[in-house]
Amino acid sequence: PYDVVVVDCLMLGALAAVENTSIPVVVLIHSSPGLMVPPGGPLERLLLGPVNKVRTAIGRAAISSIWEAWAHFPSLCTTIPELDPLATQVPASFEYVGPIFERLPPSGWRAPWPTDDSRPLVLVSFSTGRAWDQASRIRRTLDGLANSRCRVLATTGMADVTGLALPENAVLVQHVPHAEILSEVAVTVTHAGHGTVTAALAHGVPLVCLPNQTSDQPGLAAQVAALGAGLVLDGESATAADIAVAVEKILTDGSYTAAARRLAEVIAAAPGAQVAAPLPGLVA
Repeated sequence: PYDVVVVDCLMLGALAAVENTSIPVVVLIHSSPGLMVPPGGPLERLLLGPVNKVRTAIGRAAISSIWEAWAHFPSLCTTIPELDPLATQVPASFEYVGPIFERLPPSGWRAPWPTDDSRPLVLVSFSTGRAWDQASRIRRTLDGLANSRCRVLATTGMADVTGLALPENAVLVQHVPHAEILSEVAVTVTHAGHGTVTAALAHGVPLVCLPNQTSDQPGLAAQVAALGAGLVLDGESATAADIAVAVEKILTDGSYTAAARRLAEVIAAAPGAQVAAPLPGLVA
């Protein structure tokens, strides 16, 4: 006896199943739909056949696009249109509500630098997943910034950093909540996952993106660059020197920070999670 069902957009079997019920359903699209599963894109080509096999087995009509499965229901896109190159093409049921940030208890982490240390702070934050080599990205970034005019905070996530040489200007921790640190950060070096990108931009922080070649990351990195809020490097081949040059360029050229701050205003003005309550189809 559920009152409402919230289904992640990539749980396509679950979405097919709830079409057979009368329970109100909302789809949670956790990144830019035009980057995550663009119509005709490689992920859609991979998924469409298996999804339609499942749909046929439970008596639902085949779909010609993954978006079509989402468009059956009110769909909350937890991003801003500016980060979606296909924002003008999405179905009418899609609602851009802006990023939704997790509320975490204080971590207790304290910066080791003196409070009067005026060097720019660079946050190094790569994927917490194990599917790609984040340790190499961390190592190259730390090497590149070792002799820079910056302080560096690098979060390791699940990366194996055993034996990693730590420069004198850097601190290595497994995790620090974004909200605790980003207000002090000048540049974020990242894999360009949606969570890190939007958290940085929400604080007006420009980015150096070293995307993994998967999911929405290359597209998000490209959008950040197109919006003037950061730079993109090849995540697999960028050298330590390349990363150092990119960070210094952003620190020197104020246009990147200005663009990031404009996007911070857009994110702050987004309706947020509270928009879900009055969506058509969800009001009893």
